[in-house]
Amino acid sequence: MDNRIGMEIRNLRMKLGMSQENISSSVVSQSAISKIENGKYIPNIIVLEAIASKLGVPVDHFLTLSTSYNGEYIETTYEMIEQLSLHEEYEELNRLTAQLIDCGQAVEFPNWFKDYIRIHHLFSEYQCRKKDAQTTWMKLKCMAGCLPFEQSIQTKFHLYLGIIHSHMKTYSYSETLDYLQKSLASVEGIKGKNTYLHKKKLKNLYFVPKNNH
Repeated sequence: MDNRIGMEIRNLRMKLGMSQENISSSVVSQSAISKIENGKYIPNIIVLEAIASKLGVPVDHFLTLSTSYNGEYIETTYEMIEQLSLHEEYEELNRLTAQLIDCGQAVEFPNWFKDYIRIHHLFSEYQCRKKDAQTTWMKLKCMAGCLPFEQSIQTKFHLYLGIIHSHMKTYSYSETLDYLQKSLASVEGIKGKNTYLHKKKLKNLYFVPKNNH
């Protein structure tokens, strides 16, 4: 396991004469910092931000130490994005995905993960009223041709298209329903701890009220 980040955290902490407890917070415990420094735990972006703040350096200081991330980092960050999405915490989702997009300029994230981040960033921009429905929908549609066949990505892709499409002035009930049906069908094939929550949310959205368009 690449432990350059953990080693740098320890070096900076010791130079500042700080203990692990000094740089712990509500985001990251002292025991977690110990595991990070010893290469037993890969911190996600939120944890790194909290540690960087305590050490007085930008989070990019750590992110540029490694050009790639292992599966554990991807998994924990993916799980964080899922939870923010499911609980509709769009301001934090927008901030996190923007940070990850910036990181992706220097870090070799897998292509599917880059697409996953971009989809959530676009949708969070819409939810935070930084982009209108038409613009967001068109940008998502443009991604369709390059999207890898990952069920989790396909699910969110069609779900977000359906939600945004239902808010557009050129609203078409049949097309919106088609997006949501594809999303629900994709969830049926996913096994994981978030599957039930996804399915519950999708079924609540499935019955979109018709209008006269």
